[in-house]
Amino acid sequence: MRVLIVDEVEANSLFFQVILSDLGEKDVFTSTSPAAALELIKKEKIDFIITAWEMSQLPGTIFIQRVRNSRRTRRIPFLIYSKRLSVDDLKLTSDLGMTNVLGMPFDKIKATALLKELFEKAAVPTKEEIKLRKMEDLLVEGKPAECLKFIGPDMTKKGPHLSRFKSLIAEAWLQIGQPGKAEKLLQEALNVDPTNHQAKFLMSRIHSLGGRHDEAIGMLKEMIAGSPVNLSLKVKLGGAMVDADRHEEAKTVLGGVLELDPDCSEVKDELGKIAFKEGDMPLASQLLSETENGEMIARYFNSMAISLVAKSEYDKGIETYKNALEIVAAKAKTHLLTFNLGLAYRKKGDLQMAFRSLVEAYLMAPDYEKAYAGLVHVEREIKKKGLQSDVALIRKVKEVRAATKVSKPSASPADKNVA
Repeated sequence: MRVLIVDEVEANSLFFQVILSDLGEKDVFTSTSPAAALELIKKEKIDFIITAWEMSQLPGTIFIQRVRNSRRTRRIPFLIYSKRLSVDDLKLTSDLGMTNVLGMPFDKIKATALLKELFEKAAVPTKEEIKLRKMEDLLVEGKPAECLKFIGPDMTKKGPHLSRFKSLIAEAWLQIGQPGKAEKLLQEALNVDPTNHQAKFLMSRIHSLGGRHDEAIGMLKEMIAGSPVNLSLKVKLGGAMVDADRHEEAKTVLGGVLELDPDCSEVKDELGKIAFKEGDMPLASQLLSETENGEMIARYFNSMAISLVAKSEYDKGIETYKNALEIVAAKAKTHLLTFNLGLAYRKKGDLQMAFRSLVEAYLMAPDYEKAYAGLVHVEREIKKKGLQSDVALIRKVKEVRAATKVSKPSASPADKNVA
């Protein structure tokens, strides 16, 4: 294990260094600065963190949330030690899945036994845990269909993993655009475990997506009342207000988070959404330049544009797609945004631009068959109007199609139009 000890008091750090040496751990790092520790965690690929709660530079409440909110470090297990954690502190650690808390003054025998047990669990995760982590990764990457493939008898049995499993499947359905299926599963997850933090949040997201903004905001406020030092919940409340176009309220809530944690990347994401919606693209680009949630931001902008196109506001929808592509190009996969941009051009009646966008989407992701089917369909429409498609683009499609050896659709006449 690569273990990091974080404490401003070196005597406490030395206490754990001795225990770790007794346990045979050799890759041990120490830091007296929580801010420096955050960089060390990424640089040294830390596997386990032992941290003091009472620190003057960066309180434990902020430090652990910074680690948990980062995509690269969100799963690192913790041992927290403290002279006394408040009820609110304990609720926060529970929300974040950090139930290993050691009281002070220290008992060496107890501390040694606890660390040994935690290291063994961290080294050999259960089969269920391995699957759940893979599902989480797929959802972060925006691959909900792949996540759904993990449904099976072994993952529906009663046990400590069941509520978490149901909420992950619900999130997959939500990403695919099936909120009804997601809501049913989330209710089942909460019936199994009423404290399932993620399931509650996803339920609030369903309310927001369905236009039930007051319900979503009320649900999040209730969650915050039960866990007042949970900054992620406050960011999510700000996000729900952004969805409801209550931007000034959102800025107030998000500003309160920044007062406690000026470097909170989640806040920058939400403020970036506000800037985007208000048409301030330079500010949106600046705020989102370092986001770790590029796929999520891309999905958010995609939903905005889809809504505009559905209302026949084609020019606004197209502009939204183009702005989104410029902002998230280096932060997310953009073939879906590009594909939907092509569909928006087609609905507007601009077939040449539709064809170009659909070809671009296909070239980005040759395994995305919808893009190929779409460009074939548009190419047919162009021919019916007596026009000519871009020959260079057709050539590129043919080359990629041949190189990747993708199985052709059964409709061979459509293939002949392009390949």
